[in-house]
Amino acid sequence: MGEESELQKQENWYQLSVEDVFEALESGTAGLSTNEAKAKLESYGYNELKFKKRSSIIRFIMQFHNPLVYVLLIARSLLHF
Repeated sequence: MGEESELQKQENWYQLSVEDVFEALESGTAGLSTNEAKAKLESYGYNELKFKKRSSIIRFIMQFHNPLVYVLLIARSLLHF
């Protein structure tokens, strides 16, 4: 489990046969047993995304980080003259 096989490194999983995918992932049609699931959970961790939460002020400011907003601001300033 620690080292990835050549099949696991391949990105074109859709081109492989079902049997090859099962073999590469060490699985089958019945899925994982409880012991296998626990081992993979310990090895790889939970299936969750890690992200930092931004402050509400930063999120508000980032709403204006868009080229269209800049074009509109320039157009508005040109209309003012």
